[in-house]
Amino acid sequence: MVRQRRFGRAAVLVQALALLLAPACCSFVTGGGAGRRVQRTSRHAEEPNFWEQVVWSAAEKLGDARAAVVGGAEPAEVGNAARTAEELVERMRKDYDRDYFLTGDIDVALYAEECEFADPFTSFNGRDRFVQNLKNLAGGFITAYRTKLLDYETVSQTDSSVEVKSRSQVVLDLALPWKPTLGWVWGVMHECSRRVDASGETVWQCDVHRESWEVSASEGVAMLFRPGKGLLEKSKK
Repeated sequence: MVRQRRFGRAAVLVQALALLLAPACCSFVTGGGAGRRVQRTSRHAEEPNFWEQVVWSAAEKLGDARAAVVGGAEPAEVGNAARTAEELVERMRKDYDRDYFLTGDIDVALYAEECEFADPFTSFNGRDRFVQNLKNLAGGFITAYRTKLLDYETVSQTDSSVEVKSRSQVVLDLALPWKPTLGWVWGVMHECSRRVDASGETVWQCDVHRESWEVSASEGVAMLFRPGKGLLEKSKK
């Protein structure tokens, strides 16, 4: 039991550092002392460099290993896909009410099995992999959080596609010894389309989940290493 606890804490530390330092170190080009984001779109993304691939892979493996030691969450249930674009947009909005990106409580059926999940420094295809990453993150790395949905709107819609854009203010505590508190604006572009499923029914699912982070490299690193008292302690005052 002692070994498991020590391993769990070490995995939390290493994975948190890998996940947070990788985008800070690899996704920005520094000029004039300020971090400038390298924007990548899902359809025209550059291939991740060797360092990005190693760090991302290591972070995922550590999360999986920690889940195996301390106990992982139950497999996510896949319900029915949305039948209309309006239903899809409404159900995605409910995901934000559940803070799906921090809790792992996501409406899985809204995303195609080979949906592309992209952020400013890497991307991959595979719904199951994304859901597992969310559950690993929610399973001990985040000890407290506060969110506020700033924007949620349909930016484009046709008979066969719909794009929904969101922006959220996110503040969270990490399970690190010095209790850092991180805060930034996190955005997502959901690119979704109509298709026919295996049963011949017309359904709507997302093909791309593309993130953007409104934080500079220097700000991100400073927040990560700045000792804090935590959101729970602050809320008591």
